[in-house]
Amino acid sequence: MPTDTQSILDAAEKIGEMVKDHPAFERYRAAIIEFVGRYWGQRLGEVQVGKVLLDMLGILRRHRVRVNPSFTIVNIAIAVTEGIGKQLDPDLDLMAEAIPYFLAHPIAS
Repeated sequence: MPTDTQSILDAAEKIGEMVKDHPAFERYRAAIIEFVGRYWGQRLGEVQVGKVLLDMLGILRRHRVRVNPSFTIVNIAIAVTEGIGKQLDPDLDLMAEAIPYFLAHPIAS
């Protein structure tokens, strides 16, 4: 699991509308930490990206987080490229590669 959990939580907060002082924020935070831990270190060939996206959307839905429309578009793009990625490099650790990019390019509020 990445050492900078707070940065990942901050990025997760930017994709939807859940404020830190909301009573359910700690449950949402715990769900995001568990989600990242579940997939961290897995290679692309071991993961079904569609399931990862559905898991994340399930967390957002359970915690009633309204999602920025650009997040949905990114999910569609990732799902479309999953098969190509598995053919090119099934050993790629997608989370390890993606997290630094997303942290360096935050979504504008």
